[in-house]
Amino acid sequence: MNILSEYKALNSLAKKHSIVLMGTSTMSSLRFNEMLTDYELSLKIYNRSARDLKASNAKDFYEQSIASLEPSILIVNIGENEESDLTASCESFRQDLDAFVASIRSQNPAMRVILLEIPETSERAAEINRTIRSVSASRHTDFAPLSQSGDCLSIRYFRSMKPYFFRKKIGFADAFAYAGI
Repeated sequence: MNILSEYKALNSLAKKHSIVLMGTSTMSSLRFNEMLTDYELSLKIYNRSARDLKASNAKDFYEQSIASLEPSILIVNIGENEESDLTASCESFRQDLDAFVASIRSQNPAMRVILLEIPETSERAAEINRTIRSVSASRHTDFAPLSQSGDCLSIRYFRSMKPYFFRKKIGFADAFAYAGI
């Protein structure tokens, strides 16, 4: 069974209007259920990521594996594959990412979209992150910088996304609980 068929089957059991993660290889390998349990969060989060995802095929992937969930929050982590593909220009990445965000916003205007940066391992990754930040600003989405705390990349991603998991602003006391203080 391919990943799209698997996601379609899982979507028939999933709760609509939840949080959905959409990303590439790093995102697809994260153990979110374990992290949610460790942080004692009872949220419905569905990971719909694929190793070969690029901005150029993000719209089709979204339509086939995520749109039926009608997410209330969509956290997008795209750019890793473009960073390693030196034939892909940052301008084409910007155009593809912008078109993708415009498309999903028109389908679901109430959906909160968060664009998460990729790990900065090179100057090309830094350029891709500047592009992600630019598209985020022009399309009025949230931009989530990758947390610099934690040795493990999974924990860094989780810490970066955690504030966006909540539908409301968290209060002062909640902030301390969230921070583990």
